[in-house]
Amino acid sequence: MLTAHEKRPATAGLLRRIAINIFAYVDGNPLSFTDPRGLDNPRMGPYGPFWSALNIRKGVPPGSCSCKFGGETFAVPQGTDFNAIHEAGNGHWGDAAEANRRIGQWGTYDLQRDAAINEFTPAYTPASNFSVGVYMHGAGHSLPAMAAIGVGYASKKSGNFNSKQIADWLKWWAMGWTAAEFGMLPVCQQ
Repeated sequence: MLTAHEKRPATAGLLRRIAINIFAYVDGNPLSFTDPRGLDNPRMGPYGPFWSALNIRKGVPPGSCSCKFGGETFAVPQGTDFNAIHEAGNGHWGDAAEANRRIGQWGTYDLQRDAAINEFTPAYTPASNFSVGVYMHGAGHSLPAMAAIGVGYASKKSGNFNSKQIADWLKWWAMGWTAAEFGMLPVCQQ
């Protein structure tokens, strides 16, 4: 039979490990990110993503639409409504948590990632980044502020943060912001 003295060190060590993991689970912010059911990762969406099982979808998925803006044509998921994305930004100037829920990785308008099926679609990366510009314009950010906020976020969250990638993000963010500024949000067609 173990005594209380023998149990305590093992239990204390286990509790420390659990506490550290719980804190990391909510990205060090337990006041903003919660998981009352204990089933969801509050930073990434329901039940995932599970990087080891993440499905990378090749090519443009069937049923995708194409949009044109600024001499660029890009694929978007069917049903994408850039006007709705712009409207979602309204009233959220300076609300980083809401922006993260909407346009952050695995957010509502992160068109390249689908948490429901744990899938990443590289063909939708331009549309996803275009959406960032559209949403940020809707939230009332200037083009330079959007760029600074976006690069700041990406420097902490992106696994492929490099000068070439930054240039590509800035291009698509600016295109989305500009399309919204001039009332030229594309309507996507199959």
